Amino acid sequence: MKTTPIPVQNCEKRLKNFSEVELGFSKKIAVDEARLFPQSSSPGRQPRCPLGIDILGFVRCLREGEISAAYDKIREKNELPGVCGRVCSAPCEEDFIIGGKQMEVDVRALERFAADHGRPRLFRRKQYEQQGAMVAVVGSGPAGLSAAACLARSGFRVTVFESLPQLGGMLRYGVAGFRLSKDILNAEIEMIRDLGVQFQANCCIGRTVTLEELYQQGFAAVLLAVGRQYPAPLKDQGTDAHHVICASEVLLKLGASEENFIREFQHRLGHTIVVIGDHELALDCARACRRLKDKKVKLVFARTEEDLLCHRNEIEQAKAEGVEFEAMMHFQKVCLSDDGDVCGIQCGRMDYADQDGQWRLMPVPDSQVVVEADTVIMTRGQTVNQDIFKISSFAKLTREGFLAVDPETSRVHDNIFAAGHAVMAQDGIVYAMRSGVHAAEKIIEFLSGGS
Repeated sequence: MKTTPIPVQNCEKRLKNFSEVELGFSKKIAVDEARLFPQSSSPGRQPRCPLGIDILGFVRCLREGEISAAYDKIREKNELPGVCGRVCSAPCEEDFIIGGKQMEVDVRALERFAADHGRPRLFRRKQYEQQGAMVAVVGSGPAGLSAAACLARSGFRVTVFESLPQLGGMLRYGVAGFRLSKDILNAEIEMIRDLGVQFQANCCIGRTVTLEELYQQGFAAVLLAVGRQYPAPLKDQGTDAHHVICASEVLLKLGASEENFIREFQHRLGHTIVVIGDHELALDCARACRRLKDKKVKLVFARTEEDLLCHRNEIEQAKAEGVEFEAMMHFQKVCLSDDGDVCGIQCGRMDYADQDGQWRLMPVPDSQVVVEADTVIMTRGQTVNQDIFKISSFAKLTREGFLAVDPETSRVHDNIFAAGHAVMAQDGIVYAMRSGVHAAEKIIEFLSGGS
């Protein structure tokens, strides 16, 4: 099966705005694609979804024209189908193999269609009257939202605390609007609010409200879903120069206001920008910078292009928008002029070589090359916000910079739990959501008298 390309904005037009690039399938295309979608009689051939979505089941609903039923099938396991239909890394597409052949399917586009056209216009909050214990969720990103919904569906009284002015966490401040419309994000947060979840923005636990005050208010458990968007000091040579910027700052400004992003970075960034990274954060930064006037942007990464941690659609869209790809280049240092200005980055080339009988990408000796640039955007060096220690004295970071938790129970200490990118190295929104659900299930077990 060769999937139909998802319709997109004209390239010349989209470089002048921050609206969603992908326009979504029409009903006819979605149903036709669903009818071509390979089905398997073996349960073991179900495409792998970290959230456990019955992919073949919701596709069967679509092929029969039952769009609302497809949406309901997805939402059995996924509280953010419109978000995932746009920005999920879609591991199910990579793992969908029938007869020894990988199927070229666009599960993400079909999920987006079901979410956009199958969502009910009204939701009945009275179905979920909460009478259970009070649970505080710190952070309104994908892990926090998924956990909050899971807890609310089980009858717990949940309040989500967000330190930033608007809800969504990394979905708002770490994903560019040309991939995820803020209107879609807002709508799905409202669906979670309709489950009875309460939200408080501009509330920094540890500063605005202490952990002790939460306990005094009656909260029986706390889930830390704070992410890893806090920039950590970089030790590489030249990374303290003026025109070396953290990627999280770029997307934070973009998420807050597209107008302010343009106003600040149009003049702050130089003409030639190098973004270092191999995942969606890096690609979003590169594509955002291409939407600034007269900026040349290169994406530098040590992997092959095929191994980039991005959805194939976004890679092709970035290329069409003029982002230049420099693959198999390992960053070594920022190069500075005699005046201390950024003039490029030094990289070493990578190539395949035998290592203990395995064919692996390895650094090529004496292969240094300089990629010219007057601005460098770094997408590594992120850690958990140090305010975590103001929340709980029991919070500890691992040597890699993650919040230390018991992997089986998601517990930090006693009635404090943690989930999401704060506790795991695996990139991808869907994995953060799975972590949030797992933590919520452990909180439910804990508050229901389990260990």
